Amino acid sequence: MIRIAKHTRKSGMTLMEVVIALGIIGFILPIIIAATTSTGNARRNAEADTRSAWLARHIQTQIIAKWAEPPIESEIDSDYTFPENAATESSVVLLYDREGSFLTMGTDADLNSQCKVPKAVFVASATAEFQSDSLALVSITISHPANVLPSKRGSYQYKFLTTRKGIL
Repeated sequence: MIRIAKHTRKSGMTLMEVVIALGIIGFILPIIIAATTSTGNARRNAEADTRSAWLARHIQTQIIAKWAEPPIESEIDSDYTFPENAATESSVVLLYDREGSFLTMGTDADLNSQCKVPKAVFVASATAEFQSDSLALVSITISHPANVLPSKRGSYQYKFLTTRKGIL
């Protein structure tokens, strides 16, 4: 009796199946990485946008407290006076951490170059200009992150018109 050998198939993948699987992975992996990166950037930008609006309102209250007569305690410890005439322009720089907590007063160097203050994430600058009848136009610029060059920062602009007491 002659025995015919049966071909048994061993489990595994053929070369063609491996090539197809690598092609699919090579196509999909960059798409997943790109989507993850853009989602992370969008989340950070949305968080910074929300935080900057909160900081602008907070800075507005600090400015009005500083201008009150008599002045109310404020984070602004410099001589930040109400602009009395068109020739007077007053400005201030403030530094905040990631959560929006006040760190310290900043300088023009923090505004115009990389900020060296540890934990500083937001750089806020407020400039007040005399308008008329004791009104001042306050422009607040909030930029982030603080530890990069100003040209690489995201920036948000806010403006409000106020009297010395904060009432229009």
